[in-house]
Amino acid sequence: MSYCLRLFLQLNIQLMPLLETLYDASRRTSNQIYMVLIILLILSQDASFNASIHKLERPKDDVYFM
Repeated sequence: MSYCLRLFLQLNIQLMPLLETLYDASRRTSNQIYMVLIILLILSQDASFNASIHKLERPKDDVYFM
């Protein structure tokens, strides 16, 4: 799991496309949504990933979190 986390060092950059896919779910195929959910589920099983997520600051101009 730590190998996956090394790939996600810049969480803002890596997570935003995944979150955008879920936000625009009506324009995505069910396979795309399913894969994003699996990726997020796998990552969420690691305690250090969860700790990193909770330390992120939300961008002020981001419409996906409004």
